[in-house]
Amino acid sequence: MSAIVYHSTLVAIVTKQQAKYCVVFTRFKIKLAWMSTFAVLSLGDIKAFMFLMSQTLYRSVTATSTLKISAMAQATQATVFDATNSQIQVEHDKKRRQFVIRLNGSHDRAVLLYEYVGKKTVDLQHTEVPDAYRGRGIAKHLAKAAMDFVVEEDLKAHLTCWYIQKYVKENPHPQGVMAASDCYIVHEIYNGENAQDQFEYELEQALEAQYKYIVIEPTRIGDETARWITVGNCLHKTAVLSGAACLLTPLSLPAEYSRYVALPAGALSVACAALYGISWQFDPCCKYQVEYDSQKLSRLPLHTLTSSTPVVLVRRDDVHRKRLHNTIALAALAYCAKKIYELYAV
Repeated sequence: MSAIVYHSTLVAIVTKQQAKYCVVFTRFKIKLAWMSTFAVLSLGDIKAFMFLMSQTLYRSVTATSTLKISAMAQATQATVFDATNSQIQVEHDKKRRQFVIRLNGSHDRAVLLYEYVGKKTVDLQHTEVPDAYRGRGIAKHLAKAAMDFVVEEDLKAHLTCWYIQKYVKENPHPQGVMAASDCYIVHEIYNGENAQDQFEYELEQALEAQYKYIVIEPTRIGDETARWITVGNCLHKTAVLSGAACLLTPLSLPAEYSRYVALPAGALSVACAALYGISWQFDPCCKYQVEYDSQKLSRLPLHTLTSSTPVVLVRRDDVHRKRLHNTIALAALAYCAKKIYELYAV
């Protein structure tokens, strides 16, 4: 029996008595042996060989699976792209005055609501897209259909919906758009379980956009916003009045009695100013006040609302009043520190 045994890989066990002859080629590191018995491999060599084969098989299977997964992902992305661009159809329901895109076999839908506020004027009020379908350009298709309708019918559009305003800025339609950047209306339209979250989101967007007027139709959010503004005004007035009392009391009362009024008033002024600075100063809502003037309210498109008692916010510059209560509070703090030093350190 002949066998080729490689110098660095396999080891053959051959007894001296049974080997007939052996020729060694040292140049190529090969040994040619003639043996009368079978060559036996060591157990360690067999295990190493099996491990190498298993690793090779595992790598090939893994590479194949990775290629299949990548191909499936690309196919899914292609399907989503087709669904979001080529298969979208916008329906115009003139009876209900809305544009509709039916999704997921008509189980879900995206809508854009509008209302006539005159013979040739429409108010584009609200755009609603289900959470699962946001970010796919569906609202853009609704906005385009609405603006095309405005242009085709030779109408004027009052842009109440913030998304429509954004769309018009990016895609101007000068023939059919009436400026409405001064007023934003948060409509009370319930299109799902997360309606309250949608109202809050719209209000935050309107506050950050710095509209001159913001009309809040939902009662709950309107009342909460009005109370928040009222508390902020109360803190501001308390800081100013108590600080003024702290500074003016020593001028009107004797020195032995003035500290009993001035020190508590000064502490109250500092506390109110600090609380306002922490909780209200950086809130965009603090730049608005509730509008009660009926003459100014008559200029707003409140006739399109379903609520009879909406909350109307008007934007006002609060820089001067912040400077006022901060200055008075700091002066009161300085006076209190001086008075305490005189009482306990001297």
